[in-house]
Order: sequence, then C-alpha cells, then structure tokens
Amino acid sequence: MRKLLYMVLAVIPCVFASCSDDDDVVVSPSASGTMTDDLGNEYGWVRIGNLEWTTSNARNGASMLEYEFDNEQDWGNALAFGGQLEYAETEYMPRYGNLLTYDDALASVPEGWRLPTDEDWKNLERTLGSADVDSFGMRGSAGQALMTEGSGPQIGLLLGGAMIGVRNNGWIDKNISHEKEYGYYWTSTTAPDAGLKKTAYFRKVVFGNERVGRDATDRTNLLSVRWCRDAQR
Repeated sequence: MRKLLYMVLAVIPCVFASCSDDDDVVVSPSASGTMTDDLGNEYGWVRIGNLEWTTSNARNGASMLEYEFDNEQDWGNALAFGGQLEYAETEYMPRYGNLLTYDDALASVPEGWRLPTDEDWKNLERTLGSADVDSFGMRGSAGQALMTEGSGPQIGLLLGGAMIGVRNNGWIDKNISHEKEYGYYWTSTTAPDAGLKKTAYFRKVVFGNERVGRDATDRTNLLSVRWCRDAQR
C-alpha cells in the first residue's frame, strides 16, 4: 500500500506541470515587468515559455508620418494616410504605436531586446498550443491567445489594421481605418526576394480568428513592431 502511495505522489507533479513539452500549454505569464525604449516610452512585458515579450506596440523609431513614398510625388503629408494625418498623430499612434519599415524596425530595437525572429514567433505560437507553426497563410490556433488582454497570456497584440505600403498594382495603401480588425507584425527573418523586392516574414492576426497568418512582404512596407528577449534568470 505504501509503495502504491509513493507511485501516486510521483505522478502528481507530472499531471500538473505536464510531462510532455508538446502538452505544455501556457495559459498565464510566469513573470512580468516594464522596460523603456530610447525615447523614454515605457512598455510592459510578460514571460511566456522561455521568451519575454513586450505587451504594447513600439512607439519609437522613424515616424510613420514622415515616411516618403517613392511614387507619391504629387501627394505630400497632408494627404497621407487617406487624409487622416491628424487622427494618425493624435489618436492612432498613441494607441496603436508607430508603423515601421523592416530596416527602421531593426534600428529601433532597445538594448537587450530584439525584433523577434520567425522562429521566436513560432516558439510563442507553439507554447500557446498551436501545432501548425511552419506552414504559410492563416494557420494554427494561437490567434485568440495572442490577442488576449487582462487575462491569459496577456500579449495583447493590437489590431491596428495597418500594413502600409505599395501594392502590386503600384497603388499605395495608407488605410488605417481598420482598427480592431487586423494587426501586422514584423519578424527579423528575411525571406526570398520577390523579383526586385527584398522581403521579410511577418505575422497577421485577425479579430475573431484563432488562426495566425505567416507570410512575407516588401521590407519597405510599414508594419507594427513588438520586441522579445530570452527569459531573464
């Protein structure tokens, strides 16, 4: 009887901690804190698995309001962002952060942090219970967990609704009016060139969709940015 009791006690920790890494789905942060960027903006961070992630979009770096499009010769900033310049500056950016090109995203990273790699994003999605992290398009099941605020993982990816850049037909998409619908986030991992265009991988989250998008886009497009780092011991 005593031997059986010892066996039961030995199994219990595995039941609660999950003996298999494949079954280890994190449902809440194991640590949290704050950090600041080079401009003094403060951000929260949470530890999910073996990485720590910022919990709001980057607000530093080259301002998206000053970005000049090569084929926007007759426009000017007054018409930028679909005539929403004032809104972009006073409401969008304070809430949803700055939108950066790939190069500017790399340059804006605070010391001790990094622009997440494609593998970092896969790690996060996998830790949140997604089995399909390697394919492209909308896949996996971590979407809702990534968008959660106030409970659960608390990553809180914001649906700023913007991937600003030149579409295939040459038309410049500067629409930031889809808040709470979509969110696009850079990875630091470059992708194969698309013709003459240099590309990099990104992630897309969509309101009400548990899947997460993985694809590549032109590095001159403007996307949101989060930072991560290896868990600090």
